[in-house]
Amino acid sequence: MATENGKSVSDEKVMGNEHGITKVEAVSELLGEGRLRTRSRFLKNGQWVDGHSFLYTEEPAAQVIFKRWNGITATRFFYPFLWRKRL
Repeated sequence: MATENGKSVSDEKVMGNEHGITKVEAVSELLGEGRLRTRSRFLKNGQWVDGHSFLYTEEPAAQVIFKRWNGITATRFFYPFLWRKRL
């Protein structure tokens, strides 16, 4: 994972995919005013193909919920940042 121009970019190498996908790239960008944009694309048969993209907005009424999972206390950090997805 790398950070460039205020964006968090991760690349994943894919092996053995039956559809010819060899790489996946995901980009997250904080836009301000409680907004987060994410997008992905994948390298399929040598050409980049757009994947999904979402715009999340902060949910001011959200509450942090602590849960135990396999003996570990987890917060909503592992989920979309206490955000709601705007379609």
